[in-house]
Amino acid sequence: MIRDGLYSIKNMFQVDRYVAMAGEDNDYEVVGQDVPDTIKVLVVNKVLGLATLFDPMQQKFIWIDDGSNRVVGRDVPQELQLSTEDGENYVIHKQDIDSVCVLNKNGKGTPIVTEPAPPPGVEGYKRKYWKFLPN
Repeated sequence: MIRDGLYSIKNMFQVDRYVAMAGEDNDYEVVGQDVPDTIKVLVVNKVLGLATLFDPMQQKFIWIDDGSNRVVGRDVPQELQLSTEDGENYVIHKQDIDSVCVLNKNGKGTPIVTEPAPPPGVEGYKRKYWKFLPN
């Protein structure tokens, strides 16, 4: 499990894209951009891999909206589970839920959404993996 701290979060399939949060005009949607936002990680439960993710620039927590399958910024924290098999690449999802954050396209501003975790062997399955790069 990663430690508390400030990170840039990079997608491992769309390797030129990082987590960034759009502003108020776009309902604080979380998107893939070429310039990362700094994300503050606060580990809530190291054993379960639970953490909150906070964007200091937008002053919002990263949330998974179950109704729309969008990843957005909100005022209150949501515990997210950071699962890893290799200790380097993480899957971001709600606790014990198989719907994970993915970046499906490489375009700037592509929304990060949730969908069932693509299994190995499926083209583009790495779009579910994220690397937390310390700032």
